[in-house]
Amino acid sequence: MTDLRRAIHAAPEAGFSEQSTAARVADILQAAGLDVQTEVAGTGVVARLIGDAPGKVAALRADMDALPITETTGKPYASRHRGLAHACGHDGHVAMLVGAGLILAAMRDELTGEVRLIFQPAEEVGAGARTMIDAGALGEPLPDAIFALHAWPDLPVGVVGSRPGHMTASNDLFTLTVTGIGGHGARPHLARSPILGVADLVARISGLTRLGDDVDLPRVVSIGSMHSGSRANVIPTEAVVEGTIRAPNEAVRDELCADIRGIARQVAQGQDLQVVFDTHVYCPAVMNDPRLFTIFTETAGELFGPGGWVEMDRMSMGSEDFACYLDHVPGLLVRIGTGAESGQLHTGNFDFADGALRSGAALLAGMAARAAGEPGRLKNVEPDTP
Repeated sequence: MTDLRRAIHAAPEAGFSEQSTAARVADILQAAGLDVQTEVAGTGVVARLIGDAPGKVAALRADMDALPITETTGKPYASRHRGLAHACGHDGHVAMLVGAGLILAAMRDELTGEVRLIFQPAEEVGAGARTMIDAGALGEPLPDAIFALHAWPDLPVGVVGSRPGHMTASNDLFTLTVTGIGGHGARPHLARSPILGVADLVARISGLTRLGDDVDLPRVVSIGSMHSGSRANVIPTEAVVEGTIRAPNEAVRDELCADIRGIARQVAQGQDLQVVFDTHVYCPAVMNDPRLFTIFTETAGELFGPGGWVEMDRMSMGSEDFACYLDHVPGLLVRIGTGAESGQLHTGNFDFADGALRSGAALLAGMAARAAGEPGRLKNVEPDTP
């Protein structure tokens, strides 16, 4: 798993361009005797393992794509592709799922039911999961459960964590286009500046964010981009603001969108501007299934003992397109600790901790075996040191 992880890390590929990663995965799993389908939704891979006794169907998912970030780790296996890096741990996700497949293949005669391994492209652009689902990656019959792991620097290396219910937020990308009347910077009274409208919009919209220990259902509205004008002495005609809306459920999401529309109308009327609000749904919120959370606690408890897993005390306002599978199948997202020394996610200094691979693969295999109907014999897996 370490060799595979580092090879993928050194050759990161953008969403829907993961040919090399997919080929590595397919070769290993085919050699282990799994039924492997390639080129699913372009670069996706789906592998099936059927046990010797009938049972349920469990699915495991990993994402394969890299981020448009320049790596700064200086590691010997650092990205060879400038401007692309595995800064979110997808190299580790792939390696752990391959490892889980090898574990399950080795215990095929003890496995009840079927396990499907889904290697998905393009999570970072929010399109991979839906494309895989549309291509039939979940298979027939639909799985009874689906599990996924995600790197988490806030947990010690190899420690796993999850929670029932709210796990991650939904993510909508939005654009506010403000149109006024341009003019000379010396005569602002003859113009209607969209920049003044944007200043009011940004201040008021940012005030919709609610975070903290005393907030039952957190919500976030963040501005990430503003564009307007080209010269210091020219008042432009148009200004564009882009941002993200994060919500724990559809009700809060709809409320935030309604609030932004209301603020946009007020600013437009108050400053005699035109304001257009557009949204693009990136992904829904991840809602962990309580029954599958019990499978997680039982499996992690058997494998790692009481110090090897935690119940996380709050949801993350980050997003994960794993949520799209949960529109069709009960699911559970689990965090795998990579430790603070791995760096923070989505930065050029992040590197997945190899010491977490063994725990992650064992947990995936154990949860799949249990969900498909047979716990198997996975016991006492000690996390490796990084």
